[in-house]
Amino acid sequence: MTLCWRNYAIILVIIAFAFTGIVPGAGTATSTNTAQSDIVKTAPTVERRAAMAQTRVPVEAVRETALSGYGQSDEVTQNTFDQTPITQTDDNVSVSSDSPQSAGAYLAAFRRLEQNNAYTSYSEFEVIRSQAVFAVQIGDFTAAEQARMRLVLDLLQTFATAYDRQQAGEYEAAIRAAENTTVVGEKLRSTAGGGQYAALAGVSIDRFYADTGQELQSRAETVSATETRIKALEDAARAYQRAGSTERYAQILIRVDRLKQTFQRDRDELNASVASAQTFISVCSNCDGAGTAISAYGAGVFEQYRSATEAVDDANQATEIAEKHEMTERLETVQPTQSAAAQRRDTLAVASTTLILGYSTITGIIIGIIGWRVALWQRDMTAATRGDSLLLGAMLRG
Repeated sequence: MTLCWRNYAIILVIIAFAFTGIVPGAGTATSTNTAQSDIVKTAPTVERRAAMAQTRVPVEAVRETALSGYGQSDEVTQNTFDQTPITQTDDNVSVSSDSPQSAGAYLAAFRRLEQNNAYTSYSEFEVIRSQAVFAVQIGDFTAAEQARMRLVLDLLQTFATAYDRQQAGEYEAAIRAAENTTVVGEKLRSTAGGGQYAALAGVSIDRFYADTGQELQSRAETVSATETRIKALEDAARAYQRAGSTERYAQILIRVDRLKQTFQRDRDELNASVASAQTFISVCSNCDGAGTAISAYGAGVFEQYRSATEAVDDANQATEIAEKHEMTERLETVQPTQSAAAQRRDTLAVASTTLILGYSTITGIIIGIIGWRVALWQRDMTAATRGDSLLLGAMLRG
């Protein structure tokens, strides 16, 4: 009878626990889970390190898991870490002097790079970022791991700078920044556990160089300034070379060489034409006015006028070359020479016309005097002839 009452009491206790939601032993499990959750949700502590050490996953397995899990959310835990500011320079991006020193700080830095357009366009870098986010949350954060994460962060930041420069049309700066990324990638390649990061980055960097080279080549087709076109093509060749596109690199180099030869030939012709025009201007120092030119050169004004016409032709040719290649600075020095030569030509034209009119007037006067004297001589001859006839008649009648 006593045993039955005991069984009945146990059944009542179980029913009571069922209605209240309490299960024997559950309190201990719940508190343990809560404690573990609290450990995960707070900044890294000694307790968290101890808990993580008990369930540490091999590093290589972690990296393989992160790589295969690309595209999933990196929101593994709800950590609240120090938001270390990131400073940016022209050629690369680097964390300020207060660099991350803990796994939590690196996790915050990697998360700040989330949804970056550079990693959206070049997805291998998003794989690297996601993999790094996962890696810093697993296992002990050793000095070797910290050094590796420092390089991974530099890798991501320098490439983001390169992408920003490319999108802004600053292609030369973009190539320099990408070269910085390549340097960091090589350091990662020689670091234990960094080879896979370097391999992924290398794929994107090659594609980035090829895209930048294509942009530069397209830009060269649209600009009319020859020097700018040559610079764009040289940068394009540099980008293609970095991308390993040897065929395009060779084609661009051939085109650059031909363009440089044409440009150099035209530039030499421009310089010779300007020098010839300026030589005439310096020699024709008395060409400020028509009277001065006539007084200084006399009949030599005609020769000076011919030289002035040639100087104007040279200056016009130099101007055409400068405009053809859009040599703005050179055009600013050619145009004054062109104006000075044209002004002297016009002055000498007036002087030549004046001299011609003067010679014509004098010649007309001389011809008039000669004509007048001839007329007088003819009249005298006529009179004399008539007088001789009268005298002959008188003699015959006499």
